[in-house]
Amino acid sequence: MIRSVLALTTAAVSVLAGLSSRTLTADGADTYVATQPTRTSVTVSAPVTNAGGNLRRVYWPAGQVAHADGRVCETIAIRSAETVQEGTAHYVSSTRAVTVTKNVWASAYWVWNAHYWDGPTFVQFAQFDLVSVMFTPGGGYRPLPWRICTRTVRSTLTFKIWFPPEAEPSWTDPARARSATIPVGWTVPGQVGLYVGHLQPGQSLTYTGVAVV
Repeated sequence: MIRSVLALTTAAVSVLAGLSSRTLTADGADTYVATQPTRTSVTVSAPVTNAGGNLRRVYWPAGQVAHADGRVCETIAIRSAETVQEGTAHYVSSTRAVTVTKNVWASAYWVWNAHYWDGPTFVQFAQFDLVSVMFTPGGGYRPLPWRICTRTVRSTLTFKIWFPPEAEPSWTDPARARSATIPVGWTVPGQVGLYVGHLQPGQSLTYTGVAVV
């Protein structure tokens, strides 16, 4: 049985009966399989029978009440390749969503993008450049785990990232947090959860420490 996590804080966790999900962009007949290795983690895998790598999906706790303001945190613990696209989702409905995702174009993984979605059509409305924190002093990207959180407060979307065992930064940390204004009309209450995209056949992504409010 697939289970998911809804947490008021990371210390007070309730386990629900399953995950709900929706496809943002399909790629032929490709699909993903979501399982829960532990009570606070989710692994999403692409079967080897998939043909492409452009499937994008969002996941949220089954039975979740639609959110106006919401928060989701996740640790990017294991990924099969750097091209796997991690992220979060807000205001998810049957046709719409707002997402924050790691940039995968041109291998510029220090950039995170915010989009709004209408069916499979997506429009970028913000871009967060985290080059100052995502590289080690010696060069190269910081190794996993990465932890990210996003929250919405009315029309303000805020993103932050840090690298455990670092302490969690504040939502106003000048180095690790960024904010943007969500365009008018895209803050209708909806579901809040996880984003997974661009898994090639046989690849997978594991989130741990999942908390959705």
